[in-house]
Amino acid sequence: MSTDTNVVQQLLDYMEKHKVTQAAVARGIGISPAAVNQILQGKYEAGTANIEHKIKSYLQRELDRKDISLIKGDFIPTYFSGRILDTCRFSHLEAEVSIVIGDAGLGKTTAVKQYALRNTDVILVEADPGYNARAILEDILSKLNGETGHDLHRMMTDVVSKLKGSGRMIIVDEAENLPHKALETIRRIYDKAEIGVVLSGMPTLLSNLRGRRGEYAQLYSRVGRLTNLNHIRSEMADALEEDSALYVETMLPGANGHWKALHNASKGNPRVLVKLIRRSQRICEVNQVKLSQEVIQSASDMLMFGGR
Repeated sequence: MSTDTNVVQQLLDYMEKHKVTQAAVARGIGISPAAVNQILQGKYEAGTANIEHKIKSYLQRELDRKDISLIKGDFIPTYFSGRILDTCRFSHLEAEVSIVIGDAGLGKTTAVKQYALRNTDVILVEADPGYNARAILEDILSKLNGETGHDLHRMMTDVVSKLKGSGRMIIVDEAENLPHKALETIRRIYDKAEIGVVLSGMPTLLSNLRGRRGEYAQLYSRVGRLTNLNHIRSEMADALEEDSALYVETMLPGANGHWKALHNASKGNPRVLVKLIRRSQRICEVNQVKLSQEVIQSASDMLMFGGR
């Protein structure tokens, strides 16, 4: 007996509507892509009842997630994201090095990804812990459709030849993960290719660029613009409140003026605010109640930053 056609059609409809691949479905259900392909063709026989249960559970989970959260890729233009986008534009047009630093949760990654999405000539590198000069060069080369796996000198030469005179830009997100040699590699690309560079990360990025005794002058002397979100945050309390109000209005239309309570509970951190909004939404849906101070407090208590 093959898988229930209604379940298969629901899965097909979901995949088409949300542009989900068979590989993604396979990961979500916990089976092989080949098995998903057989299911979609109505040819899957083994363990049918169990598979149907997994598909239904997967669909419900994913639909619930989309119901209570912003659709992936949505972008809320705030004062702080505007400052980051402006910094990226400056570097892009002026072929300068810019630094964006700030504590976790202030929207750095969201903003630089948005800039890269709007400007397809931007090379976005998402630096992981352990990234080194080779990893940086291979990452950039792969995005330039170049050949990787060669020695550092050849890869550097290839990167520069592909970027020089191109008017393109490199953005490195979470750049505080880069060791000195990797930062030096970015500097050499900037010097030789004459393109804009944005390094975005935690405040430790700035000390990494300077060195313990200011010995890395070749790095930080190239910086044409510094956007310190922590300084902006402390000086622009009104703008931060306006951003919170915009988040709440966008994600919770008709929140009945509760944006201030959400803002205070999140301490003005955008990432925490989004989590708090989503958790409050969920409490309201499950308990079939309207948003209230009590709901917001319950949501805050559930999250790691919450509690009394």
